[in-house]
Amino acid sequence: AHVMFAAELRAEPDARRLVLESLYAQAAALATAITGWPTDRWLVHAGRALFMAGRFFDGMEARGWLERGATMLWSQLREQVNEDGGHVERTPAVHALVLADYLEVLAVLAAAHDDVPIWARKRVKGMADFLARLLHPDGELPLFHDTGLGMAPPAHELLATAAVVLHEPGLAPPGDLPGIWPLLLVGEPGRRAHAHLSRRRPEAEPRALRRTGFYVLPGAPGDVMLLDGAGAPAGGDAGVFGYELSVGGARLLVDSGVVGDEPAPWAGYFHGTRAHNVVSVAGADQFAVGRPTAVSEVQWVVRDGMVYFGGVHDGFARLAPDLRLRHRRHVFCLPGRFWVVCDEVTGSGEWEVASFLHFHPEVS
Repeated sequence: AHVMFAAELRAEPDARRLVLESLYAQAAALATAITGWPTDRWLVHAGRALFMAGRFFDGMEARGWLERGATMLWSQLREQVNEDGGHVERTPAVHALVLADYLEVLAVLAAAHDDVPIWARKRVKGMADFLARLLHPDGELPLFHDTGLGMAPPAHELLATAAVVLHEPGLAPPGDLPGIWPLLLVGEPGRRAHAHLSRRRPEAEPRALRRTGFYVLPGAPGDVMLLDGAGAPAGGDAGVFGYELSVGGARLLVDSGVVGDEPAPWAGYFHGTRAHNVVSVAGADQFAVGRPTAVSEVQWVVRDGMVYFGGVHDGFARLAPDLRLRHRRHVFCLPGRFWVVCDEVTGSGEWEVASFLHFHPEVS
């Protein structure tokens, strides 16, 4: 804002002084408030803010913000990003927001001709690769675990920025450099560089993002199933083994996502099992008392043109007296032909089981 409205602020020195005083006070308050904060995505956002404020202002206090912000950013990049490039919170929108922060920091360092640690550049590239693999053909994120449309910067803006900042042509989406945010980061030289980059292959490939727990089962071009194959994160949805499916470039089966801070009963619904493309036993939600739902026996096979995912979870074990009730899901994909989803509920007793499917609102 200070750069974009530089002429206006020069013309009104009192307004400029108020802006600078407010920014300085906010940075000082943040530096105090962040002490002792647990490891989560907010540490990344705070680190970015202190890093930016430290480079914006002069003086010893600002230098301290810069050093502290940089330390936080690099340490959290190691702690919060898995080897497959995914964020540990397993929420696609959070992944996109954290990636945006690191792309801003790397763009600032590049503009100042400052060095970026080689391992950090590699880890941020892994985040961009992860994002590119987890997209629907429409270029949007799946709505797993509190993700909603419009919650994060558009994926095509993130990938375009990453292609320029990281010098990775394979990340570049079709067309010109999109949006205002990428242009603010890389400027006119970056826009020209993006125009001459080769373009990313649009079709999805079978991929097991095991550490973060997402699986990609593609079909013909424009077809893809994105599957959530791990236990829910803290505060996440009861949707283990849920999936979304696009066919012919359009979303067919979707997760319910989330709609802001909805009051009851909607808040409970969005987090509950009924809101996802999963199985429910006896009308109950998936969860294990006192601990996350455990996922086991995960199998991923790509062979002879067939793609297969299999796994077991214990989210309904509490319903049976012997605690041995299990749900096993098999997913078979023959690209260009079909997806088959098979569910087994094993254990003792007699149970009523329902399998939920949520079609996109425009599907008839």
